[in-house]
Amino acid sequence: RKMKTYDRAEFLRMCADTIEGFTQAMRKTATRTGLSCDFAKEYRTDSARYRTVTQAVFLDLFKRGDIIEELRPNNFDPIEGTTIADAEVERVQRKTQLVDVIWSLAEGGEELIISTTRPELICACGVILVHPDDSRYRHLVGKEALLPPPFSQRRIEIRTHDSVKMDFGSGVLMVCSYGDKNDV
Repeated sequence: RKMKTYDRAEFLRMCADTIEGFTQAMRKTATRTGLSCDFAKEYRTDSARYRTVTQAVFLDLFKRGDIIEELRPNNFDPIEGTTIADAEVERVQRKTQLVDVIWSLAEGGEELIISTTRPELICACGVILVHPDDSRYRHLVGKEALLPPPFSQRRIEIRTHDSVKMDFGSGVLMVCSYGDKNDV
């Protein structure tokens, strides 16, 4: 069943039941391994008291200006209609095609080939990277390439970064405004 199909009370009850199951398992493990715990004094992070304390601390930090609200990429689940944590994202390896896209330098007419598995992200490209030790592209660092037609003639700066894999595709990486974590 999908999360959206539960009403709030039912969903919260299921969460409480799951937490209780894990709590009991942890208590058994603690007892079995010889830990001498007083479970009557345990601290439960799902309790109403805990939520009250954390909300009060959050509000205090917010009022002091120590909470920062920021626009940033997130993982959106269109089926559930909510964002999900990076830890919940299941990365799947699959065969895909490497596409060579021809870019033109803004000055001089030289061409640059970028090999990518995500050509649909070209219009979101914010910077082009080459490895600092790659002699093939050293002369391009600091120059600009033009976004390929038909998108626009927007200029994209060419920089270096040691995370670029010189032996993958053409050895040139386009960094987009959110294809994966490396783009952030």
